Amino acid sequence: MWAKRFLYSIAALILGMNAYAQFDNQGRPIRPRTGGKDSLQKRDEQADSITIRYNFWDSTKLNKLDSSINDLSIRFPSSIFTQQDLGNMGTAARSLVFTPITTAGFDAGFHAFNLYRFTVPTTKFYSTTRPYTELGYLLGSRAEQFIHVQHTQNRNERFNFAFEYRLINGPGAFRNQNTAHNNIRFSSAYQSVNKR
Repeated sequence: MWAKRFLYSIAALILGMNAYAQFDNQGRPIRPRTGGKDSLQKRDEQADSITIRYNFWDSTKLNKLDSSINDLSIRFPSSIFTQQDLGNMGTAARSLVFTPITTAGFDAGFHAFNLYRFTVPTTKFYSTTRPYTELGYLLGSRAEQFIHVQHTQNRNERFNFAFEYRLINGPGAFRNQNTAHNNIRFSSAYQSVNKR
């Protein structure tokens, strides 16, 4: 007898769920859709995607944006493996790997802060399908700050402009060890109709 009651209660529960599924959350019956096409059939596959390519000043090779964290250290100007600084981000640094200066002419030799500068060879010239903004903020020990803002967008299919800002700030462990570097970079790229 108890098995019969159990089966009846399970059947009532299942039928009740099916009946409940035919009504919305306000108790109105849900009517099946008739005719018409699914709105996703008209959807453009590229509507929500973004394609970002860039090249450097001296290259025509188009590179794609790398969003992996495999080489996270390349986002920071100083590398613990190839550079030696005074212990605070933004202080004077020198390369541990010997690299001679090969430029012609006089050189005064003041290169201790070159690591933190934006340079022309590292400038990226973009081509995007949508506006792209990248924001980065790193807070270190003793209130060290690393802020990076980058924005690029195409004004039309051939002209692109980009803006980049970087702040490196650290109070240091000693009284006169404060560092503050502000870098701003504007760049633009134009592709002619015949791509020359």
